[in-house]
Amino acid sequence: MLNIVLQIILETLQFFLKVWHWIVLGFLAAGLSREFVPEKWFVKMFEGNNLKSLLKASVLGTFAQFLPHSSLPLAISLFDLGASRAFMITFLVSTPWLCVVESLILVSFVGFQMFLFILVMTMVVAVIGGLLIGYLEKRELIESERPYASERTSNLEKRHRPETFRGRILSALHHSYEFFKLSGKWVAIGFLGAGITKALIPMEAINSLLGYSLYSVPIALGIATFMEITLEASVPIICSLYSLGASPGVVFTLLMAGVVTDVTEIGTIWTVLGKKTAIASIIIFSFLTIIFGYLINLIFITV
Repeated sequence: MLNIVLQIILETLQFFLKVWHWIVLGFLAAGLSREFVPEKWFVKMFEGNNLKSLLKASVLGTFAQFLPHSSLPLAISLFDLGASRAFMITFLVSTPWLCVVESLILVSFVGFQMFLFILVMTMVVAVIGGLLIGYLEKRELIESERPYASERTSNLEKRHRPETFRGRILSALHHSYEFFKLSGKWVAIGFLGAGITKALIPMEAINSLLGYSLYSVPIALGIATFMEITLEASVPIICSLYSLGASPGVVFTLLMAGVVTDVTEIGTIWTVLGKKTAIASIIIFSFLTIIFGYLINLIFITV
């Protein structure tokens, strides 16, 4: 028993030493972006419900990862300001399966090229799913009314920004600390989970269940659905699984399912957009996640 505990501690420590500098850099970048990137800039881009509009939503959602823990309220604000259901859902799916810290951790394990490829695939899935949601909304197969409306800037966070550059840097550092308080414990839990995974799960089992087999992607979707932990905690575990032999399609599926089946995301969609929209989102994006998970594996097998 003592040997197992020591092995878990050793694996956790090795994991931490590999990525600690990225974590520090990620929290600093998160604080700086929170202070210097104006949130109202996003609002100007939300009009429309066509392919061009949803491409904007996907791109904005991707860059909104630099506003950690703000993407959900920002998405609600955009809907409140007049964005369509398709736009809001595309934005949400594109956004926070990762923020700065988790992105840097993932890059350190899977490499920048694979990270960028998975990110692009996420945007493609978000746009296709958004188009399908828009079609259902247009045909009134899901809700089309707006349950509430308010002033155009009522839900946008209003903060008094310091006037001096030094003051804004100090404010950014304060935001970094606040982000650390919000997600630092989950990152630590993720490290521990990664250490346990690496120490206790044989590599052969990962290759068999989560490798390039026909059932690896659905299994990954099922695992992610029932593994109700935050992305801050799950990303280190996903990286650990990848290092043990999980396929790129499984990595994509585990990351996407964090948004597609997340209780917070779906609960918000259910409350704000309606239950039919929430159910349609689960079905559409679960199906697309499986299809693209297989496609990613096929691409990496043939490359």
